[in-house]
Amino acid sequence: MTRFTKMLSLRNVLVPSMMIAALAAGCVADDAAAPGAAPTLETAARADSNEARNKDLVHQYHVDVWEEGHLDHAWQYLGQGFTSHATVTTLPPGQQVGPDFLAQFWSGFPDLQSHEDALLGDGDLVTIRWTITGTHTGTFFGVAPTGRTIQVSGMDMLRIADDKLVEHWGGVADQMDDFLAQVGATPK
Repeated sequence: MTRFTKMLSLRNVLVPSMMIAALAAGCVADDAAAPGAAPTLETAARADSNEARNKDLVHQYHVDVWEEGHLDHAWQYLGQGFTSHATVTTLPPGQQVGPDFLAQFWSGFPDLQSHEDALLGDGDLVTIRWTITGTHTGTFFGVAPTGRTIQVSGMDMLRIADDKLVEHWGGVADQMDDFLAQVGATPK
């Protein structure tokens, strides 16, 4: 018997034994579980369900607000005390971030399209990777239309509580250098 064959034989014995032990452990009442014990199948299923619901919320937000451009719907997804840790570090001279920050994207790129490239969930955190395309035919943060097309990719990480977005990192704020460089407002 080769070493590889011995390992396969051992695997064929251990895996079913571990599965039986895991199933038996899942039959123990929650209050009987030892502190620090592995999660039961029930708690794992509940966590998977919450992660799926959180991912679905971020997906719905992206479709509604970013793909369909319903900026007025953004607030319905945000929880009380929503906090964004995103910081815009680059803007053209004389421009500042205001309540119309998101609207500036549709003003500058009326044909803006946002594609959801990936959606990953872990507990109460969901990360979305996206790619935005558009043609600069309107004023964008004070930059006159250039007719240039843009393609910018980035990510947002969002924390969800009570089925609402409550905390945010990343996003278009982190990609302003790229947006502005592609319309010729800053060097690449």
